[in-house]
Amino acid sequence: PANYWASSYIEQAAADGLMNGASGAFRPEDTVTEAEVCMTLARREGLSTASNSTVWYAGAMSSAENAGLLDGLDPRDPETAMTRADTMQVFANVLVRGGAAFPGEQQTAAALKNVKDAAAIPASRRAAVALCMERGLISGYDDGTIRPQQTITRAAFAKLMVTAEF
Repeated sequence: PANYWASSYIEQAAADGLMNGASGAFRPEDTVTEAEVCMTLARREGLSTASNSTVWYAGAMSSAENAGLLDGLDPRDPETAMTRADTMQVFANVLVRGGAAFPGEQQTAAALKNVKDAAAIPASRRAAVALCMERGLISGYDDGTIRPQQTITRAAFAKLMVTAEF
């Protein structure tokens, strides 16, 4: 509905050809899988999504991996829901691909000092989260948390896709 908090982001992501629904349904509160993240970013970054495989995401996964967008992620089932921290790792990889650098330890600590749940950020994701925060991709919730272990919804991912400046 038009009064849904992310309706304009969803409409824009669909209009830009970045995200689609299944059978006409976007499912904004469903989680985003690694395969969906790869397909969406491949579309945005102009990477190939073609493949000889019958698996719908095979080409996008291969292109995303070859472009370094999955660097730092542990191998797993591509149809597993992404956590917010993993999503920030992928977005940080996009930023690095575009010329940014991961912050050092002191800069990371400074960027995360006011995040109430910073201790919940996996050590391997701290620099990625800090980079995303420094670049304004994420700001967190009103209560001062970023909820890194929580999965990300399709609506929240659509917002990131249309507002992120890479």
